Formats: sequence, structure tokens, C-alpha cells
Amino acid sequence: MQKLKGSLHTALRGEWQLDYDTPSETSHYYFTTKKELYGGQYTNPLKSFMNNVPRHAFSKLFQLHTGHDVLGKYFQTRGIKQRKHNCKCSQLETVEHVLKECPLHPTERNLLRKVFPELDLKILLDTKKGLDAVARSLDLLPQVLC
Repeated sequence: MQKLKGSLHTALRGEWQLDYDTPSETSHYYFTTKKELYGGQYTNPLKSFMNNVPRHAFSKLFQLHTGHDVLGKYFQTRGIKQRKHNCKCSQLETVEHVLKECPLHPTERNLLRKVFPELDLKILLDTKKGLDAVARSLDLLPQVLC
């Protein structure tokens, strides 16, 4: 019995790792922060925010950074139907939509554009300067990632 449990655990861990390493339409960001992309020199920019921003703001940044957020796309990919998947503008609610596209938030997006005109999610969510801009724009969007 113990041998069977061990082999099942190993198989599931291998399956999870393969799923993690393989980008798909359900993954939006997490695979781009892997250490291989940084030559093994990746330092997590979220660490500098842990003690410098309020806990709720850090929580929002962490959710966006990891893709484990309370936006509609997250619930849709997990088959959770008790929550609406679309934004108030009727588009699918994703990190990219909220930060880059939503017509309901032009003021917040302009704040991000002042820092990074291209609104590249990798830069916005993986650099100190980008995370700082995102944190400031999220302060103006209290309903996002509550």
C-alpha cells in the first residue's frame, strides 16, 4: 500500500510540474517569471513591497503576480459558476483586461502608461517600478481584487 501511495504521489507531482512548465491559454503570467529567463539571477520584486505597502495592497499585487486572483477568468478556468466571469463592461475579466483594456478605467491606465507606455504585463508585474505603478492604480480601483 505504501509503495502504491508513493508511486501515485510521484506521478501526480510529475503531472503537476509538466502542467506548470507548459504555458496554456489559462496561464497568463506565471511561466514568464521562471528563473531560467533571468539566468538564475531572478530576485522577486514583491519582496521589497512586503513591508512597505498595506497588507491589502500587497495581497492584490501578489494575486496579480501569481495569477491566483479574484477576477472572472480565474473562476472560469476552475469551473466556478457562482461568480460572474465578465467585467462590468461585459468583457471577460482578466488581469490584462483590467490593467490594459477596460474602457471603464482610463484614468488608472493612464497612470500606468506614464510609467510604461506599452503596458507590458511582464514589466508591470515583475519590476519594482511597475509594481509600484500597479499598486497606485489599484488604490484608485477599490472594487478590483477585493
